Amino acid sequence: MLGGERGSVQNTLIKYATEIGWDYISPADALRHRSVKTGFVFHGIFSHQMQTLNPDFMNPQLAEELIKRLERIPQI
Repeated sequence: MLGGERGSVQNTLIKYATEIGWDYISPADALRHRSVKTGFVFHGIFSHQMQTLNPDFMNPQLAEELIKRLERIPQI
């Protein structure tokens, strides 16, 4: 029997990501970070990072507008 995608692909990627310093976010935590269940942006984290990385012009309102624009991009 062949292994599933989780065992052969996803777990390997999660292990590598944690080794290089990324944090694993469980599916339940991911749902809490999104504004809608099908969204792909973690609103609070994204907004904070945009303001941290672009302190000269990014504010909460601009970050929220950027999120809205990103979420309007059709997902394939």
